[in-house]
Amino acid sequence: MSEKWSQYVTALTEDGLQKDAADAAGIDQSSISRWKSGKLKAAPDAHKVVAFARALGRPPVEALAAASYITDSEAHDVITVRQSPADITDDDLARELLDRLGRLRGRHDLKTRRHGWSAWDPRNAVSSGSQNSDHRK
Repeated sequence: MSEKWSQYVTALTEDGLQKDAADAAGIDQSSISRWKSGKLKAAPDAHKVVAFARALGRPPVEALAAASYITDSEAHDVITVRQSPADITDDDLARELLDRLGRLRGRHDLKTRRHGWSAWDPRNAVSSGSQNSDHRK
């Protein structure tokens, strides 16, 4: 077992939190005692590592790195989770589009003011099938 895991567990349970952590994580207190001693031959079960971290309000990736399931650099990498557009509700999608259009319009307004152009307003746009009163045949 990693000496780093032993040090991690010891640091987090120094203030007599061992029993409370064991109860909150659903782990035997004797397991935590063995982890602290560093005398285990194998790494603790990953599920127990995560449960231990969560019981103490610590990030699970931190505990997984301490137990050598992942490297320190993996624990500190930024993780980007992308949601499929199919999973987004219609209301959320509409809000996102309006927000983006608003930001684009703000940039467009700044650009057009600089050049003396008038800004296009989609609310005043004429649909392709209707007549424009300003248009002469």
